[in-house]
Amino acid sequence: MNAKIKEAERVRRNWEEHMKKQNAKTKDYFVWEDENAYREEMNKRKQRIVKEYGTEPNICYFYYLFNAVEYTGEENLRKSFESVKNLGVKVIVGDYESTDDTVKIAKEYGFKIVSIKKTEGIGFHISKLVNKITQEADCTFMMDLDVHMEYPKNTNDIVVKWIKENDVTKNMLILRGWWIDKNGEYKKEWGFCSAVLSYVPYLLEARGHDERTYFGWGCAMYYIFLMEEVYNLETYDLVLHNMLHMYHINEKTKAAKEVIKVGDMSETYIPNIVFARSLVKELKINFDEGVKKVYNSYW
Repeated sequence: MNAKIKEAERVRRNWEEHMKKQNAKTKDYFVWEDENAYREEMNKRKQRIVKEYGTEPNICYFYYLFNAVEYTGEENLRKSFESVKNLGVKVIVGDYESTDDTVKIAKEYGFKIVSIKKTEGIGFHISKLVNKITQEADCTFMMDLDVHMEYPKNTNDIVVKWIKENDVTKNMLILRGWWIDKNGEYKKEWGFCSAVLSYVPYLLEARGHDERTYFGWGCAMYYIFLMEEVYNLETYDLVLHNMLHMYHINEKTKAAKEVIKVGDMSETYIPNIVFARSLVKELKINFDEGVKKVYNSYW
């Protein structure tokens, strides 16, 4: 058995064990017989939500962090904080019981601190932390920030302009930046997103992030799947040439493994994306019944 087959088998076993622990079921099913009927029903829901909450560009920006100084280095952390301190809007730092100077430095910049206690056995419970941030943000829109990224000084102006010129019942804004690779060359950001703009009322309707999607990239992908597959939003990619990522992907992965104590990134990445999608499918089958099953500690 070659290395790739062994790796695939190991991921499969890990996934099966994970699903047993979560007491979750995955199905390969056709959700609606008539996709157009589903879209029509969801459009009515979206129109109701927007009418109730409006689209005033009241925006909060937030980080979710755990030992960011150890993870990315104090110099890089401060570069990111410096780039957003004068946005003129609320910046929130969500902290997962960091033991380094992450919170101390965030307070220096005057950012609002939202903290939760570590969940036993979970290295970084991102979804639970994001739900807590969402609960306390008091904003119509939220945008997540990456501690490895330096943002343009006019980021908020760009986001406000997009909100005013676009329909949130149709599109979801994703800001993308650039990597600098090991050879010093600029590469367009390749991941699913660098910064995604959340319309908070959609999250409230869906009871926020399902906290069972806590590790790997399950939490982030849960939101993307929710917006794309349930709310039927098209991603609107906007590449900013002066939005720079300070880590090469290999360095970032290594740092994550060391700080969050993830033994094998592949064993958390693939299974949790699949798990996140399975939870989202339940919402698409029957939204009103599905939201009753969403696990959220705060509402």
